[in-house]
Amino acid sequence: MLSTFRFECMRGHVLQRCVRGLLPVFFVFLMGCGAAAEQVSEEKKMKKAELDGRQLYKHYCSDCHQALEQTEKPDRSVRRILSAIQHLPAMNHLQHLSEAQCRAIAEVMKSEL
Repeated sequence: MLSTFRFECMRGHVLQRCVRGLLPVFFVFLMGCGAAAEQVSEEKKMKKAELDGRQLYKHYCSDCHQALEQTEKPDRSVRRILSAIQHLPAMNHLQHLSEAQCRAIAEVMKSEL
């Protein structure tokens, strides 16, 4: 009976040491999960900002095509915008814009009519 008690105590002691040793690892893991959630949140904000048609138009289009409210190219479709970027030398520098970004620009141009 004494040997069983001693074994149980030793098992408890080993368990305590394991728990103490793993506790910092557990907290680091939890902190990492919070950082990952913040990163996902930041990525969502960036994606939303990337698809803000008004800001995209202002940044990429307004220098040549006037302010959005006064644009000389109203109601352009996504297909037409993409085609112009591909085929007009003056717009080739915009080839880095994604289709989703061009769609956001087209949608805001339609809503301004």
